[in-house]
Amino acid sequence: MELVEEIIQYVAEDHEVLKSCSLACHTWLNVCRPHLFRRVYLDHFNTDEFASLSLPINSTIPIFARNLELVSCQGGDRRWLRRLVPFLTVMTHILYLHLENVDWTGLHDQSKRNLIFTFTATLTHLTLSNISFATLREVTTLASSFPLLESLALIQITWQSAPCVQDISIVPDTLDRLRAPLRSLILHSTSIRPIMAWLISHDPPHPVTSLDIDSIRMEDKLMIGSYFKVLGYRLQDLKLGFDRDVYSDAVSDEAPAQCPGLSGLLSIRVRSFEITNFFDGSAGSSSAAAAFWALQMLRTLDPSMLETVVFVIKSLSMSGELDGHAIHWNGLDTALNGSTYDGLRCVRFEVEGSVNRDGLAALIRARLPLCDARRILCIQ
Repeated sequence: MELVEEIIQYVAEDHEVLKSCSLACHTWLNVCRPHLFRRVYLDHFNTDEFASLSLPINSTIPIFARNLELVSCQGGDRRWLRRLVPFLTVMTHILYLHLENVDWTGLHDQSKRNLIFTFTATLTHLTLSNISFATLREVTTLASSFPLLESLALIQITWQSAPCVQDISIVPDTLDRLRAPLRSLILHSTSIRPIMAWLISHDPPHPVTSLDIDSIRMEDKLMIGSYFKVLGYRLQDLKLGFDRDVYSDAVSDEAPAQCPGLSGLLSIRVRSFEITNFFDGSAGSSSAAAAFWALQMLRTLDPSMLETVVFVIKSLSMSGELDGHAIHWNGLDTALNGSTYDGLRCVRFEVEGSVNRDGLAALIRARLPLCDARRILCIQ
């Protein structure tokens, strides 16, 4: 059985193979069930089927389900989630909860309480995506309702009264505080400063080890810098992406020594650092300064523990497009090969688009000869 379990692990994400294996015998069925039912995805179209399969007393779905995704379809019944909540009471082992496109403001207060209560005892990871809340307090109350929460992702989250928070003293004392030590935070296309101010107001601060922020604007940098200072040496993995509006078409030949406003980077020692929009072909001329900001980050960051640097290139069709923009290749190559970067093991370019990988790899190696000589370049 130990060998069978080990082999099944290799096809844990292939449901068609798992279904075939589960029909081989009862022993294999028991091994496949935890993988088959680990992730449950519910939308407007499969709610009735889910209810018929999970509510019977002998159903094994609630026992093995760990990831639950509730995604509202465009144009669907706005009351869908309210009707679904009573059927979710059997899902008592959920660790990961993903809510997307749901009409949270239209959900009755009792339905909200029932939904939260169902997962209070087990939930450790919460993702909220493309949801509009009435107030910031609704967001913080929902996140603070789970005493075991370790990971929080806010993606395209809005609220009607979103003040321009510049200082933690503006955060109301009435906002709920997270109870568990938060270790992972993702903020994508969400108002950064109010959330950062709320997190800074926690005492003691949460030991976040993984931080992923995108759409950073110029006015966000002071607040983010303050948050970096709060995190200090706790942070290990950092991903940053700047809003395209902060890019300037006029990029100087020499970038500043450090990034103004993000001096808090000096107080952290991360293992991995990623620029999520080093180059974006869909952004037009505004993408010219992506590497400009990347170089400032590298010159500001404490590199003593850094092992991996990742640059993400998006929507690239021809490798020559990179040379059409003012990218500080020489500055990047010099910065990454300074004496303080002795521990760096990998400089990875993650490429999205139809560009020829071999041609792009040759171009990047030619632009970063010092990194190439150290054999730390990787193009994926």
